[in-house]
Amino acid sequence: MLSAESDEIKKAYKELVNMTPAPMNTMLEKQPRNEAIKMIEHKGMVVANIPPTA
Repeated sequence: MLSAESDEIKKAYKELVNMTPAPMNTMLEKQPRNEAIKMIEHKGMVVANIPPTA
């Protein structure tokens, strides 16, 4: 009986996954590791204090 219920749950889960649309917001998509590392390094850059030109 327990295996029958788990089979039904698995089928229902697969149906729900198939019914769920892809995310419309691109922020929900995972960013590649290389891009994330570059972005973190870029954010950590210190701005040099450059005197104004006359």
